Amino acid sequence: AADSLGQGTMEWTQKTTIEGRAAVTRWVPPAVTAPGIPGIYDSKDLNKNSQLMTDENSEVALLLDDQNKCRLVSKYRDDDNDSSRGTIRSTQRWDVLQGTYAMEGSKVVVCNWAQHVQKVYVFDKDGPDTDKDWAHMAKQASTRWARLNLGDFHKRGPVEEVRTISLGLLPEFDAKLPSLFPPPPELPEGPVIITSSYMEQCMYAKEDHDGKGRRWLGFCKATPAAEAQATWIITPAAPGRYTICSHWKRTEYLYATRHNDGHGRRYVHTWMKGGVPEDDPWGLWRIEQIKPGVLRILSDAQGEYLYATRYKCGLYTWMNDGRALADTDPQGWWTIQAVTPPPPKEEPGPNEDPPPK
Repeated sequence: AADSLGQGTMEWTQKTTIEGRAAVTRWVPPAVTAPGIPGIYDSKDLNKNSQLMTDENSEVALLLDDQNKCRLVSKYRDDDNDSSRGTIRSTQRWDVLQGTYAMEGSKVVVCNWAQHVQKVYVFDKDGPDTDKDWAHMAKQASTRWARLNLGDFHKRGPVEEVRTISLGLLPEFDAKLPSLFPPPPELPEGPVIITSSYMEQCMYAKEDHDGKGRRWLGFCKATPAAEAQATWIITPAAPGRYTICSHWKRTEYLYATRHNDGHGRRYVHTWMKGGVPEDDPWGLWRIEQIKPGVLRILSDAQGEYLYATRYKCGLYTWMNDGRALADTDPQGWWTIQAVTPPPPKEEPGPNEDPPPK
C-alpha cells in the first residue's frame, strides 16, 4: 500500500517480507532523492510483526531552512494486538520541536532545540484511557533528536512547501500548535528587577546562606532602585534560554537545586562559589510570555516553573503538572523591568575615615 507524507509528491511504500514464521512490514522510501539543504526531509519506520501481534509505526518530518533554523515533527504509535480481541493497548505520542542547527560535515545535523512540546494518548481496552494534553518538555526530552543523520531521511521537497507548523504531519493539531510556540518576550537590557505578581514584591538575594554555597532568596517591599540586592542581569545563553545573575554579587547566578521539600517544591538559590552559568544546565532558564506584561520563568533542566511563596525560602520551582499550570497559577507570574541600581558603596582607603552615617 502506498502512503504519501505531507505536501510532498514523492511516495513511501510498505513492503512485507517473511522473516522466520512472521510476516514483517516496513516502510520503503522513494527511489529518487532530491539533493541539497535547505529542505524538508522525511523519515518513516514501521515494524509490523504478525507473530508477536505488534504494530509499531513512527514518522518524522524535518525542516532545515537557509537561516539555520529547524523544526522537527514526530508521530509515533505502538499497538499491542490480540487475535480475538483486536487492539488491546495503543500508545500514541506526538512531538513538535523548534530550534537552530549547524551542519557537521555534509550529512550530520546538530540541533539545538529551544522549544519542545509533546502530547500523549494511551488506549487501554482493559482500563481507562489516558489523554495528556500538550505539554512543554525539559531539555533532556529532546536529546534523541540532538544529532540527526540525513542518510536516515529522504528529502521531500523545498522549504517553500511549508504550509503548516506541523509540516503536514499533524493536520489535526495545526490550529492548536501556534499557541504553544509564543514569540520570545522583549526583555530589557542591563540591570532589572523581577517582581512576583502574586507577592507584589521584587525578588532579592538575602545576606543569609546555608554555609554550603547556596544563598537564600526572598521578597522585599523596598524601593528597587535603592535595593542593590534586588537587581539582576538577564543574559541570553542559547536560543530561548537565559542566565539570571545577581547584580549585587556579580559572580552568583540563579539556579534550581537537586533538593526539594518532599511536597513538590524544588529549592532555588544563587550559587555563591562561582562557575559559568551557561555551562550549568540547572542555571539556565526559559522566559516566556503568558499575556502582555506577564511572564513565566522555567528551569530549563526540568521544565518546572518558578513560583513565589510566603515560606522562609520564598522561591521554588513547582515539580508537578509541568509548565502548563503556570498559565493559570498567579504564584508563577512575573514582571521584569529595567532599573537604575544605586552606585556601589565607596569603601574608605587604609588612611581614610569612613563616611559619616
